[in-house]
Amino acid sequence: GTEALEGFVAVRSGDLVITLSNANGQLRQGSNRFRIEFRSTAGNDLVDVGTVQLGGSMTMPGMVMTSPTTVTPGAERGVYDAAGDFNMGGSWQMTIEWNGPAGRGSAAFEGDVQ
Repeated sequence: GTEALEGFVAVRSGDLVITLSNANGQLRQGSNRFRIEFRSTAGNDLVDVGTVQLGGSMTMPGMVMTSPTTVTPGAERGVYDAAGDFNMGGSWQMTIEWNGPAGRGSAAFEGDVQ
């Protein structure tokens, strides 16, 4: 069966709303799997945005930690499966970029890792 997913980030960029969700409703320290959805603000329809990249960084005194995240197309268009590793809890600066049928775009947001 499909598990219920709880959104933990929603970001608006132009006429798109980008939602991140998983079963916990939050990112946790260590390895994470989550879903990214792109929907139109007008009709809430899923939108195929092509190639998606997501990166996270956390600035510490004297260094910047990064979180490599793998994003792959999901079962439906406009839905993407993501896997990322966050080696520390706290507030991460996240950047998501896409390039495809809906054009090229990006959005930045804060991701809270428990």
